[in-house]
Amino acid sequence: MATALAVVLGASTGCVSMPSPFDGARSRTDELPSIVPELDGVQASSSRYQGQAAGYDVYLVKGVPPYRICLVVTAGTEDTTLGSCSGGSSLQTRVADGTTFRVQLQGFDGDSGASGVEISPWVHDVTGVDGR
Repeated sequence: MATALAVVLGASTGCVSMPSPFDGARSRTDELPSIVPELDGVQASSSRYQGQAAGYDVYLVKGVPPYRICLVVTAGTEDTTLGSCSGGSSLQTRVADGTTFRVQLQGFDGDSGASGVEISPWVHDVTGVDGR
């Protein structure tokens, strides 16, 4: 009986991985705005809108190898658009006005103080966090 209980408990407490920002159907709101220039290393057709912060619209986009994930932020003009890519599962980028965004594909640990303001489960505005 004790063995059976341990197996059931182990199965019910197993790790469940975080869903990908690319799961599910893509909608019109996920499309990059037409003002976003063509960016090297980015699969534009995979973009997913994450939300808005500090006047920026924020998108996650699949990268072209060797990149895995890209972050595109725009304030509505070509001059205020920035793309940043990483070959890993996380990245951090800072735009000209100092606003800083962090991406973690595995999600954040829930400590909002240490991880900034949530834009989506995968993207946080971390401006001012860690003395930045």
